[in-house]
Amino acid sequence: MSDDAESSADDELTLDGDSIAANTSQTGRQPVRCPRCDVPIALVVSYGPTTHEASPCGCRVPGDILERSGDGSE
Repeated sequence: MSDDAESSADDELTLDGDSIAANTSQTGRQPVRCPRCDVPIALVVSYGPTTHEASPCGCRVPGDILERSGDGSE
């Protein structure tokens, strides 16, 4: 595999705040932002009933964070 093919494959797997915000803005829904660092959250990984980690930032967050509206009114 060439270096160009490897770098484009890596680009597709990269999650960052800007790409998450761009993807969610197309749906008309505001992205849910991390309450600790304000980065848009793509997903939450649960390691147990009380341990949840936001991605891509890695901050610990409440398990129901993505069920919130994302508009800051809560």
